[in-house]
Amino acid sequence: MKRNLRLSALMLALIMLLSAFVGCGTTPLPPPAVDNTQDKDNTDTETSTEIPKPDFKVTDTFYPQYYDAEYEYQHMKKNVREWFYEKLESDTLFSVYVGEEDIEALKKRFVKDVKSGTDENGHETVTATYVDDTTKMKFTLEAILYKDFPTVDYVMWAEYTGTEGYSAPLSKFNVLDSIYEIAPDKGYKLHTATGSYARLEDFMTLEQELPRNNTWYTYGPGFDYKTGVINPNGRSTDSGWPYFDIIGKDCGLMLAIGWTGQWEAAFNNGKVGEISMKVYQRGLDTVLFPGEKVRSPRIVLSYFDGDAEYGHNVLRKLIVEHYTPENDDENRFVSPICLNFWGGRTASYVKKITKLYADAGITYDATWFDAGWYADYPNKGEDELTATGDWHTTLGWYTVNKKLFPTGNFKDVSDVFHEAGTKFLLWYMIEDGRDDVGDKLVFGRDAYYSTVEEQHRIVLRLCDDEVLEMVLDLFREKMDNEGVDWIRVDNWKSEWRYWVQNDKEDSAKIVEGDETLRQGMTENKHVLNYYKLWDTLYAEYPDFMLDNCASGGRRLDIEMASRGVPLWRTDYQTQDLEAMQAQTQWLSYWLPFSSTGVVSPTGVSRYQLRSLYSSSQCLSSSVNKTSMDSMAKLVAELKRVRPYWYGSYYQILEPNYGLDAWNAYELFREDWQKGIMVVARHSNAALETMKVNFKGLEPDRTYLVHDIDDTKNENDFTKTGKELMEEGMTVNIPQLYIGVYEFSLVEE
Repeated sequence: MKRNLRLSALMLALIMLLSAFVGCGTTPLPPPAVDNTQDKDNTDTETSTEIPKPDFKVTDTFYPQYYDAEYEYQHMKKNVREWFYEKLESDTLFSVYVGEEDIEALKKRFVKDVKSGTDENGHETVTATYVDDTTKMKFTLEAILYKDFPTVDYVMWAEYTGTEGYSAPLSKFNVLDSIYEIAPDKGYKLHTATGSYARLEDFMTLEQELPRNNTWYTYGPGFDYKTGVINPNGRSTDSGWPYFDIIGKDCGLMLAIGWTGQWEAAFNNGKVGEISMKVYQRGLDTVLFPGEKVRSPRIVLSYFDGDAEYGHNVLRKLIVEHYTPENDDENRFVSPICLNFWGGRTASYVKKITKLYADAGITYDATWFDAGWYADYPNKGEDELTATGDWHTTLGWYTVNKKLFPTGNFKDVSDVFHEAGTKFLLWYMIEDGRDDVGDKLVFGRDAYYSTVEEQHRIVLRLCDDEVLEMVLDLFREKMDNEGVDWIRVDNWKSEWRYWVQNDKEDSAKIVEGDETLRQGMTENKHVLNYYKLWDTLYAEYPDFMLDNCASGGRRLDIEMASRGVPLWRTDYQTQDLEAMQAQTQWLSYWLPFSSTGVVSPTGVSRYQLRSLYSSSQCLSSSVNKTSMDSMAKLVAELKRVRPYWYGSYYQILEPNYGLDAWNAYELFREDWQKGIMVVARHSNAALETMKVNFKGLEPDRTYLVHDIDDTKNENDFTKTGKELMEEGMTVNIPQLYIGVYEFSLVEE
């Protein structure tokens, strides 16, 4: 599998060397890796040359074909590339302290070596090293500039190259501490979101004016959007959102941060036309031992010309193309539809329901076992739920319950799933355990941190490479011998306090009584081993996929977005459908893939089903033979709309969970020239009609609009793209109803 997120050893071996070895000097800007066209310069229209727009094509592939990316992004790619190299040359991209010395003191001594080239996929790569012989510190930047997107992606490493003792303290390691010049529009607006916290407002968009008063606005996990205070916790999207836009005058920046721990980002508008940005791991202040390294958060920064909605669709397309769990042409990622079982169901019940689906001819991608399949709970009956309220009381005791599965393993049920053509997805909460389950702990008590004032809770010492191997061996055994294909990884609570406590204990081992020498080090190792865990499984098992649950959407940073899909994006699932509609619109503004709720044929209405629309979906196992016809129709509709989530997203009406409101959004596949308009009228919405204007269409081409509930095609109509975008469409639907209107290019 191709992994664009990391510069692998193979990639570095293939780099076409263009090096500049200098002491305190500058780094010359190398030529583009591929640059055979004239760039459009929108600052000098009289002398600029327009790039011919490519011929219009309509494809029929499931995965999007961005046919005009080279044309559309050419100037934007030039902008971000020149910014990156200018900052690299002037040493104004990052900052750090080593002991009492800041970056200004350090770079006077840096010996800098920059190498650039192209990787096997044609993307431009950069490796820059900064060596200081006085402090024995080495900093390494690894970057990629995509050939098909206006985006730079980079991380930095810090290493102590001394051979004895330990380094001076490394602190204030800002992987991004720089200025980007973009045109202001009476100032700048910054947008982010609330993240997930099992509340109605999960993923709600937040807006912040950036006044020119040199005020820093800081965000991170634990951010309270009402007070602006950060209450630290270690899950990257737990009440915080590591995605930002900064909107200027017909242009802007999209920033995605990859760090599945305690990141922070700060923004400032100190001068006209300048945006200052800082990104760092919160609380990293540590000494390093000989040969020891720490890694920064990942920076994924895009520049765009256009409005905010355009910039967000650039981000969505970037994620689809380069930050999905599988990213090669032979094995492209498909956001899955899953049959959902509570883990406490019996094997006989599971086989019975699987057969019902198979006999009905209903296909889906995976069979999902949730919590409750482990430990020795009493069985309440052949088909009844088991231990639904006690799943967390035996965390860490991961042996198959023989009262549920008499063979003591999953092989007999996984064979049934595979015969039905589905993958087997198994739940784990691998980082959490309970010390009161004693010798039943699958890794043993020594594999966990000390308890930190939480009753019986213990946290896995994943910073330890030996513990990482234990986890890998556990998964390998399940996958090799019991037919498990995919892993659903949950996460009960933040590990942050345990990391802090372990840092104190490690520090005191170096200097007795000093608890400050290794701050942030446990988190850094834990997070990097967490990435290594999933990357290893992807490398060893070509069909592997990760369901990135984390207590419902609390680890959705770009690093984890590249490794898994959240099939349970928030624990705020059953309270009200209107909130789920709003959450879909808020989240889809940033990320293309997620899933929410459980589709059941029992009493389901079109309103309920369409409130659960998303790229993935969970199907209920609470079915019987008489309900399968209804379920077949529901699944057919879900499959019909699923491909549209891979395209552009437009908010037509602002997300609103009020019962007196309407909601509307559009999904559009430019390569298909097809899309859907989804319009919801809530139970108390007094307005009987609503006009919705389409977006993103080809103005001079004709589109057919079809209500998918109109089985006789009696209300179909055609209009040009210009008419649909300017005049719109008037929707007349009853209260508590969602209309879905599919539109497609008319063959000419």
